[in-house]
Amino acid sequence: MAESTASVGRSGSEIEAASVSRFEHLIDIPFSEKMIDSLIALFNYFDIYAPRMELLYTIITFLRFFQLIGGSFMAANLDSFAENTLAQKVVSVITVLFHVVPLEYRRGNEMIILGVVNGILLIMGIYLQVTAFSYKSTSKVPKASLLILSVYLAIGPFLLVPISAQYTGQLLSAYIQGTCHNMLQVWYLY
Repeated sequence: MAESTASVGRSGSEIEAASVSRFEHLIDIPFSEKMIDSLIALFNYFDIYAPRMELLYTIITFLRFFQLIGGSFMAANLDSFAENTLAQKVVSVITVLFHVVPLEYRRGNEMIILGVVNGILLIMGIYLQVTAFSYKSTSKVPKASLLILSVYLAIGPFLLVPISAQYTGQLLSAYIQGTCHNMLQVWYLY
């Protein structure tokens, strides 16, 4: 009779994470490897313990749909919609769903909006990394951080990054057309 043994499979990321942790005090591991290792551990924790927010996911999916078709309106193009017309006002209201700021308030303020959106992304990215390092060293995540980061991970990559890309594209387009007269706006992009 053949004897059977049970074996447990491990994924590549678990093996890699275990090897990084095992050699951490023996060799000098690059900071980027430690960062990736801590983020993998935190995301595994989130996958198990993060609250499921079905209503938020549904709302994000709805808004994401409007973001995907929103570019086809070309709302910021003055050739398509003349200023102070009914069509321009209707499109301006509709663009709130995917560009956050109505069209009449957006013109000339793209840099401020882009700075705010990128600032939120940067602050939350730093907060995510700090929480990941904290989790890696203490094996605990505060409930507030779990909730805040769960909401951010549902919203940030799906809504804020496309908004940032849209305003960056709008500024570059204005620069190419020659309607952007403030060179500081262009240098901010780099």
